Amino acid sequence: MGGRVIGDISGGPVPRRAERNASWAGVKGNGRLVQGDCDGGTDEDGFQAHRSVEGRGTGSVFCGDIDLGGSAGVGINGTAEGNTTACDDLVTSGPLIRKDGCS
Repeated sequence: MGGRVIGDISGGPVPRRAERNASWAGVKGNGRLVQGDCDGGTDEDGFQAHRSVEGRGTGSVFCGDIDLGGSAGVGINGTAEGNTTACDDLVTSGPLIRKDGCS
């Protein structure tokens, strides 16, 4: 597993700035573990996985995360193919993921 984001807790909505806050965690590398994090109140999704360049943004695992809602999008948006969203992730409002299913 590559980089890890584990146990990060947001205290509430993202502070408003001039630019948008698309998510609390935007994963762009390969093989990342995003586990046990809690967020809420972003402009788009709670967590995102991106393909910034060809061959990157895959093989990441999202598990045990909580999206407290207040975001316009979904709890976990795996925009890149080849990422795993566990069924133990929780979203208090709205859908868990944009496409596919949890495992």
